[in-house]
Amino acid sequence: MASEPVDAMTRDWDPSDPETQANYPAAQERLRQVAPVAWSDKWGGFYTLMRYDDVVTASRDPETFTATKMTVIPSSPRKGLPRLPLQKDPPESDRYRKGLNPFFKENKVRSWEPALRELAGRLMANLLKTPEAANFSGGFAEPFTQGALGILLGLDPEEALEIGRLSHAYVDAVQGEDLTTAGGLSKQVDGFAIRLVDNRLASPRDPETDIVSGLAAQTPGYSLERDFYVDPDIYARDLETIFYREWLFAIPACQLTRTGAYERVQIGAYNVVLVKGADGEIRAFHNSCRHRGSVLCKNRAGTVAK
Repeated sequence: MASEPVDAMTRDWDPSDPETQANYPAAQERLRQVAPVAWSDKWGGFYTLMRYDDVVTASRDPETFTATKMTVIPSSPRKGLPRLPLQKDPPESDRYRKGLNPFFKENKVRSWEPALRELAGRLMANLLKTPEAANFSGGFAEPFTQGALGILLGLDPEEALEIGRLSHAYVDAVQGEDLTTAGGLSKQVDGFAIRLVDNRLASPRDPETDIVSGLAAQTPGYSLERDFYVDPDIYARDLETIFYREWLFAIPACQLTRTGAYERVQIGAYNVVLVKGADGEIRAFHNSCRHRGSVLCKNRAGTVAK
């Protein structure tokens, strides 16, 4: 969802248009070439982003791109439990994403690769048995989505089939703008989530492979998992979403008593110098020459005449 259009060329972009649905690859290729950040006036206005870098940029710009008004095209009924962190923007979504981040580190994602490849190969082999009658959507995309979700969450096959069935029925109802049916299915998805959590609380599984058990293992009042303190990816995200965006306590003002007194501090990747001016104000500057990028102040603290 967005606040105002930025690309008048693509106001007619409609993912539900019959011509678009007849040839989605061609429509998507056109967007990539002509308007990779495409705006549409449909359903109150929304953006379609076609490049990874744009998705990353949008995720860091909640003032322009928001998930709080709409997350599905066409709009879905917002009934039952909130879909978190999907329906929240930063900074409200940060605490939810921080809890999930350890389960999506590169080494975790790579650990799923063999199972995902095996699933894809098995589904494709079934399709190729009768290529003339193959239905890629029903024979590959849908069962692969269900199976991948099961692998990702550590679901049993029966659990993966149930949530897959509910999810696809929900999407079909939303696409058909049958909001009454979609609302009922949304409540069934809530029921599945509640039962799944109750099951894992009663019979915890390996927190390294079962996301629900892993989240449940984060006991309130106790420290977080080790990765939150030592993982460079989580540290980089903390800097980007918290420390680079908020006011920070650097030093007590009383440490800079005289005009010209300075102290150097490190904030993530940035070296900063705090200086007390002749007017008594304390100001912060990047510790680098604006022309050549050379370090200006190498001492940790001191006083300069000018």
